[in-house]
Amino acid sequence: SGLVGVSSSGNVKFTAPGIEGSCDQLTIVSATGEVMMKGNVRLKSKHGRNWSEITSDKMVYQIGASGLVPAKTTGT
Repeated sequence: SGLVGVSSSGNVKFTAPGIEGSCDQLTIVSATGEVMMKGNVRLKSKHGRNWSEITSDKMVYQIGASGLVPAKTTGT
């Protein structure tokens, strides 16, 4: 994936199928969909109708390569 090595910092918010979360820094670390999140990590995962929430200071999570697509942005 051309997104490997892409990093964002600040108030990072992200979504993937069945997942949403936020952190202070997010880096895409592999083409297989692994992302490293650091600082105030909050991850919500949906299974059926239920949501689970995980909090941590640092986490590596695999969203899957199909989840690595740039979000559409609007100019200000």
